Formats: sequence, structure tokens, C-alpha cells
Amino acid sequence: MGRHCRCWFGLLAALLFCLSAQKVPALGPTTAPGDTAVQPGEAESFWRSILAAQDAATLQSYLSCFSEPRQQALWEQLDDAQQRSVQMTLERLGVRAAFAGQQTSGAQDWQLCSEAGWEEDGYTLRLEAWTTADRDAVLEYRFSGALDTSQAHVQIWSVDKTHAGWSQVKKNVPDVCTTLQEEVLTVSGFDFSAARVSETPRLGEEGRTEYGSKLVIRVTGLRESEDTFGGQGAEMGQGGVLSGREDGTFAAVFPSAAVDLPLRCRYTPRTQTLKPGQTVNFGYMLNPPDGGVGQRPDGQNNACCTVIYTVEDTAGHPVGVFTVPAGAVMTAGQWTTPLPADLPAPTSDTRYTVTVTLRSDNPASGVGTGVCRELTRQTSAAVQVAAA
Repeated sequence: MGRHCRCWFGLLAALLFCLSAQKVPALGPTTAPGDTAVQPGEAESFWRSILAAQDAATLQSYLSCFSEPRQQALWEQLDDAQQRSVQMTLERLGVRAAFAGQQTSGAQDWQLCSEAGWEEDGYTLRLEAWTTADRDAVLEYRFSGALDTSQAHVQIWSVDKTHAGWSQVKKNVPDVCTTLQEEVLTVSGFDFSAARVSETPRLGEEGRTEYGSKLVIRVTGLRESEDTFGGQGAEMGQGGVLSGREDGTFAAVFPSAAVDLPLRCRYTPRTQTLKPGQTVNFGYMLNPPDGGVGQRPDGQNNACCTVIYTVEDTAGHPVGVFTVPAGAVMTAGQWTTPLPADLPAPTSDTRYTVTVTLRSDNPASGVGTGVCRELTRQTSAAVQVAAA
């Protein structure tokens, strides 16, 4: 019953939204022919209607209500998570849509798809690839340094195309070879040429009607790296169909897949000893030449979060705020709340509070668990005054 209800809901949603896309009398200004301006709520309705479709025919009927420029305009209003869910729905039902970023990058014959996920033992990545042409290829995916692949497990199988979409049956691919070394996944040996996908049926070697098949790769057990500061919307990596050139470029690329990594930072500011009359060196306190204890932003570990250091004196009065933008190294940071013109010159030992705030810069992907938006950690730095 539930499945039939969802199917009727998809049909009803397609009908209602198609009607809204037609030219109907309206009070006030109307949308001019060819105008692709998106009204509030339209993109979300577009997204929900696509996800509600339970079969290819319903989805194709719905999409036919819009011109390709209109589809593109609605697509561009969706956030990354919504675009990924639309793309997976299109691939699951075997429906092609030019707007969905099925990355072609000069290789229109390739269709690539990626999806991030989360399980109890870590993050997951699902990759799908197929071609409509007579060609073979090697796939490669280079995981981000924010992910630890040491405990990862790779599964591969193929799925046949049918007249109604994609089969639900997983087929073994014993001739396919996979390696995962130094955060690089390589997949070779799949006969994309023999498996080329077509809407026109053909007879296979065993005399069965075939429409081709796609290769599916699923990586499980991915964890956040010990070195990363974490953050929302962290890209899992980059990959695609190798071009065959020596520079390792891709002929077609997988769409971006992102996860939310828990924020964390091990940090201790540096203690310093002053001679009588010397002023406190706050730059040395936060970022000593030898790197100090714990982590400093290096542009990679803080790729998805801004790091903010707030310094206060023993009375709790703010002294200065040092901010390192996401993706920047420690030395590229700035005192966004400047230090006082007259730096303090303590006459006795004292202590400063240093509060480290990690703040995610990207929208949440919805994949993962833990504190991913903002994290605050309070530490302290001693300033000692040597005897005269």
C-alpha cells in the first residue's frame, strides 16, 4: 500500500508542478517566455518532486514540463546535498538529464556518479560509471588527506541496464582489479566496451537481450584523519576516468561527494620568559618558530574551517583576536581584533587565556556525526618574568 501511495504522490506532484509551469492567467507581472528566473520555493518543489518519482516514466513526464534552460536554472538553486540526492534518483531510475552535472568534461560518452554515506564503522563512498561508447578505461579516485583509508574496504559489482531502468541484481566482476594505496583507489579490468549502455536492445553472447551495464564501487570503513581539524562539507576527494596522458588528468570526473567531519584540535600555546621591562610577544605565544605543541593550521588540515584564537588577560579582558581563514596557513592569519598599541610588560609571572574556536565555513552535507559546525577549546599560556 505504501509503495502505491508514494507512486500516486509522485504522479500527483508531477501533474501539479507541470500545471504550474504552464502559461496560466495571473494577476500582476507574468514570467516572460524564455525567462529562467526562479521564484521562492520553486527549486525546493522541483527537488521534492524528483525524489518522489518511483519510476522512470513518471520522472521523464515531469521533467518534460520544463525547457532545458529552466531545468538548469532550478538545478543551480539547489544546494550540494540536494543536487547529490537528485543525481542518485536519476541514476537509480535510469533517467538522463543534462542539468544534473553528470560530469562529461569533454567526454560526453561517460556517465559518472558519486554518493557519500555514513555507517557505524565510518564514512562510505559509492561510485558508479558507465559509457555509451565503444571504449575501455581505468578509473582512479584520490581521497582527501582529511580521510584515513587504512581500514577501508572496497567492494565492486556490476548492474545491468534494463528497458525500465537499472536492475537490482548485483553481478560479480572477477576480472576487475582494485588497489587502494596511499589514499589512491585504482580500478581496472572492467570491459566498458562490451558493457556499453544503450536504450536500444542488442543480443549478447548468450543470446539474451542486453542494454549494457554499469560498474559500481563501494568503499566502506573510511575515517577522519588524525591530522584534520574537520568541518562541514569536506570533499572526500577527486577522481574519474583517466585520460591516459602522463600528467594523470581525467577525461571525465566524478561529481563532488562531501561529508561532515567532527571538529577537533590539539593545541597548547607557548610559555615564554621575559626579562624585566620586556613586553609580551603574543605572536610567539600563538605560533612559536618550532611549531610548539599540538596542531597549527597548515592550509590542508583546516581546509573546511576558520581557526580563531582569542587572547584574554587574567581579568578576562580581551587582548586580541587572531584569525586564520579556512585553507590558509598559520602565518597568513591576521589580528582581526588588533593588539593594543602599548603591549603589556608584566612585572611578575602571569597567565593569559587562549580560546581556540573552530568554525565550519561550508554548508553541512548531512553525512556524518559529531560536532561539525563550531567547537571551542580553552587553553592558557604562562608568561614568566625572570629575576633582575
